[in-house]
Amino acid sequence: MVARSFLQILSVSIASVAGLAEIVHAQESAQWSLSAYHDPAPKLAGTPAEAAFLTSLRLGKPQSVPQAVTGDQSPSLFHFFSKIFGGSSGSVAESACPDSTLQEVQSFKGSQGFPKELIASAQRSTVRISFQDNEDIQGTASALFKQKRVMLRDLPEWADQGVCTGTLIARNFVLTAGHCVDSEYYENENASHTRMPRVLGRKEERLSHEELGRFLKVDFNHQIFYSASNAALFEAAGPQESFSARVVEVYESDYDSLVGKAWRRKSGKANKLDFAILRLDRNELKPWVQPIGLAKMVFDESPRRRQRLAIIQHPMGGLKKVGTGSVQSFDGKKVFYADLTTEPGSSGAGVLTTGGKLLAIHTRSPESKQCNPDGSDDEPGWSANQGQKIAKIQSILQKLLAGNELDPGVAAGSTLPPASPPH
Repeated sequence: MVARSFLQILSVSIASVAGLAEIVHAQESAQWSLSAYHDPAPKLAGTPAEAAFLTSLRLGKPQSVPQAVTGDQSPSLFHFFSKIFGGSSGSVAESACPDSTLQEVQSFKGSQGFPKELIASAQRSTVRISFQDNEDIQGTASALFKQKRVMLRDLPEWADQGVCTGTLIARNFVLTAGHCVDSEYYENENASHTRMPRVLGRKEERLSHEELGRFLKVDFNHQIFYSASNAALFEAAGPQESFSARVVEVYESDYDSLVGKAWRRKSGKANKLDFAILRLDRNELKPWVQPIGLAKMVFDESPRRRQRLAIIQHPMGGLKKVGTGSVQSFDGKKVFYADLTTEPGSSGAGVLTTGGKLLAIHTRSPESKQCNPDGSDDEPGWSANQGQKIAKIQSILQKLLAGNELDPGVAAGSTLPPASPPH
């Protein structure tokens, strides 16, 4: 009986490895270029559940990891799917926290400090950041690089998939995490180790933040809509229509890759922030979009231990959800929270205080990959999610929002002038 079980496991594992080898071979042999683009659509050996999961991944609507790949029956496939999502122990969540669950925004029941009406209104400025579809990716590459040879590599595989979350801070500007536009992050730190585009023949072949950002778009109202049966929530949630707007510029960004971070700490070069401001094509925006605006940004107030927090996010690049928790600790640049679940795709989401005010940008899961609400004595970031305080970029935000180069279009209550008509 034992020998038979071992042979079954060995057989499935060999099939799994063969499936993975087919993916690697297909990716290596494909010519990711503007002149010759092939989508080999490799198939994994495995169960129908595994195939369905891979299909959902390619469509940007990932399901839970199939049971068949979370146990001993298929260790190689489990490793593959875990690498994609940074999961462990059968979980695809990169930082699921005890006693914390994510709820779809339209069914949120409210929690301490965050009534459902507040979340219904605050979620209007939360957007999903995704790669463009295949056609736009090709068009963007042609416009950016003209006659230069470009290897798109894995980017077409990520077409139309959500990768991060952001906050609309002005009518056509979105605030998110800096690593969302960083090629080195996707290739070396992100669990999927996506191979990003290269511009061949130039000194630095890897795309800059500005270049990579141009391949992104922002998706509004990627969620289940609020029901008209609850008039108050329906009105607070605003127009129920989904649409997308392309990124036309990375206005400002900063990110210090964690690759070799120990060396950078010793050399004093690990002091960069993790944020990006994306400018959208204003011609693709609806007139009713609702930015959060300066009036809802927390610059001068210090966080408090156990202060209530909420993060409206697009976990796994999927539908909009909300989680609530509290401050565990904080320092000069960051705030830490160990009872508020986030997942891959949540990076860049706004960390909100009661009243729906923006305190920080969610940037990273625990280094230990496990939340520990009782670990307040741990080294900061070891057992808690973390976000970068927006107070660290106060001057950038104030200059941007008060400038003449954009349509302010900020939320009600701001001291800034109302939105001007489109040019």
